[in-house]
Amino acid sequence: MCCAVSVTNTLPLRRDMDEQTHGVVRHDVAELASRPWYSHVVVANGFAFVSGMLGVAPNSGELVPGGISAEARQALSNVRLVLSHVGASLEDVVRVDVYLADLADVDAINQEFMAAFGAALPARTAVQVARLAFGGRAELTCVAVVRDGQVR
Repeated sequence: MCCAVSVTNTLPLRRDMDEQTHGVVRHDVAELASRPWYSHVVVANGFAFVSGMLGVAPNSGELVPGGISAEARQALSNVRLVLSHVGASLEDVVRVDVYLADLADVDAINQEFMAAFGAALPARTAVQVARLAFGGRAELTCVAVVRDGQVR
């Protein structure tokens, strides 16, 4: 059981770790738009839990143009960026949840996943939702393994 942690926003990278957090490390990535109500990634018990990533360009926070493929590619790039801050990569991802504005876009998502993950595809769920933030077409969350000593 983990207790509540006061979330403050310190950039470029926040790392809250003390006895109250039971070894949980919370990170915010400066290049991504910061929101005070969540962390971009939380590392606990050897796993990195990445918050929902949309196809927004780092620094601007605007959706990338080009439709579902471009948004999915950017969302995967954002996941890659966040994981790099905790010493992990897409190769370490074991599970991805995909939220789509239209399930008909799953073929485009599949193409981007094949390009990003190759043959080492993680477990995945894809569901259609009523609406995504900022009018996005796809949002990704994931869980990755963080090897001992990788967390920075």
